[in-house]
Amino acid sequence: MSKDILSIYVLRDMEINMVLYKAPSANHAPAVKRAIKATTFTDSISTTLTESGTYTLELTNPAWDYTIVGTFEYQVPQAVENTPANTPSATKILKDGQLLFLYEGKMYNVQGQQVQ
Repeated sequence: MSKDILSIYVLRDMEINMVLYKAPSANHAPAVKRAIKATTFTDSISTTLTESGTYTLELTNPAWDYTIVGTFEYQVPQAVENTPANTPSATKILKDGQLLFLYEGKMYNVQGQQVQ
C-alpha cells in the first residue's frame, strides 16, 4: 500500500546521506531513538513504515554545513474486519410511489409500521 511508504526525492544530482530514526513509545522504558534506516542515495529512496510512532528524518550532504531535520507522526492504518450479520437485511420496495421494506415476510413503511 502506497500510504505506508516514505519516499524522498532529490531535485539536483547530488549524493544525500539519510538517517531515519524512530523514537521509543511512551509505554517503553526511556531509551535513545533507534535508527531504522541509514543509507546514501542520489535520485530517490523509499522505505516502508511498519510501526506507529514518532519518526525523525535527517538529510545531509558532505558539501553542506547543515543538516535538514524533519519529525513526523505515523499511525499504522487500522482495518475493520468484515463480520457478516446474523439477521438478513430488509428488501426495499417501491410500490405506488411509496417506499416499503420487506423484512421476514412482512411489509413495513419508512416509519417502521407494519402495513401488510
